[in-house]
Amino acid sequence: DGFGFGACAIQGWKKSMNDAFTVYRMGLEKVLVEHGHCKEEEDKVLFVGVYDGHKGSLTSKLCADNLHKDLETRMNRARRIFGIASAQKAGSTSSITHQSLWDSFHAMDKIMENGVMKSTDLSLSNKNWLRMVGSTAIVALVYKERIVVANAGNCRCVLSRDKVAVDLSRDHSPELEMERKRIEACHGCVENGRLYQCNREANLKVSRAIGCLIFKSKDYKKCPKVICEPEVTEVDIEHGDEFLVVASDGIW
Repeated sequence: DGFGFGACAIQGWKKSMNDAFTVYRMGLEKVLVEHGHCKEEEDKVLFVGVYDGHKGSLTSKLCADNLHKDLETRMNRARRIFGIASAQKAGSTSSITHQSLWDSFHAMDKIMENGVMKSTDLSLSNKNWLRMVGSTAIVALVYKERIVVANAGNCRCVLSRDKVAVDLSRDHSPELEMERKRIEACHGCVENGRLYQCNREANLKVSRAIGCLIFKSKDYKKCPKVICEPEVTEVDIEHGDEFLVVASDGIW
């Protein structure tokens, strides 16, 4: 439907390829709302996801295989509810998209948590590895008239607009003021741009990721040092917009 794309993945010097990506044409149900509060939405949206794995490819491949499917299901379910509700009560399709992205990122994190909880037959070393493995994640949804980007970590999405690079995401570094305050409130430490467990058991250079459960307390929903909540940005597509680059931190 007018969208072209190219994709490339290079392993580099590591022993294995830890990163993964997905390009997928989402089929979304159209939304028809009375009273003129919402126009009909496109039923085809281009999904682009890039996942930068940490301590292996387990989490990045999990996200590449599942996050887009989970998101498509959630968005269609919400659209069916939205389509039969009054516009005043249901809100906007943008809020549906933002909430569905938030829920899908958390769903991938929950899969990782459940995997650790059920790993009773693993050795101690393998259990510790499973608690450390994780992935950053960035998703771009390209509609006919707008782009929605959800980011957790340090992958980036950059838009070329009239030959000028426009950032549609920002890196979630432990040194960001709001991230540092949250980390320190949860008894984590930030030194030299990295997040540390105060017992020095592990460290990480991002403050948001899927997995990395060693940085999430037993009841991690109350006080996690690393969170999987994506930061969502939405922009309208303009006449001078040329292309998007969605890539892991190795490119930048």
